[in-house]
Amino acid sequence: MKLHRPSHILFGIIFFVGSYFAYSIYNASTIVLGIIIFIGIANIFYAFSDPKEDPPKSKHTQGKIFYEASKQYLKDSKEANAQENFKDQVIICPKCKVEEKLYNLAKRKSSQLMIYNENKPRIRAKDGLHIFPMICFNCKTFSEFASDPNDTSGKSINGIEYFKSQKLNKKHISDALSYVKKNNNKMLIQKLNTL
Repeated sequence: MKLHRPSHILFGIIFFVGSYFAYSIYNASTIVLGIIIFIGIANIFYAFSDPKEDPPKSKHTQGKIFYEASKQYLKDSKEANAQENFKDQVIICPKCKVEEKLYNLAKRKSSQLMIYNENKPRIRAKDGLHIFPMICFNCKTFSEFASDPNDTSGKSINGIEYFKSQKLNKKHISDALSYVKKNNNKMLIQKLNTL
């Protein structure tokens, strides 16, 4: 075995001495001692490893990968929080002001609001906002809404922007019936047939 990196022998010895002090002076736990000793052994093995067998140097600057991973973690955390907040999200009929929680809306028998076309919303061209249709069983109106949690339009109420509201007509009922029949939601089919 040929010594290629002599400075790492010194680092290994420093970690071994550090583990002795951690044990004798600070009464460190077994896990901490194991980690320190492992780092010392790894340094000694690294001292004898051939530099020709090292992986190629990364094109990223030091800390770039950590930065990107941290950025992704924060993005994922925000998405998880948004999903958690969805359970408390409330929609309101713009006309009669009846409120319903969005979470499990289609499964609640007592719900006065119904949304549909979740998989095919109307998309506003200027900003890509996804607009969904909504029926109010209480006042028999058709409305549209979009999620706008950052209030980019300046018109959202509790993260929801509401659009036109009009008297329910046969086309609205027909579109909604078509959607709930595809999803086999018998409760909503029955509710829509009573309108």
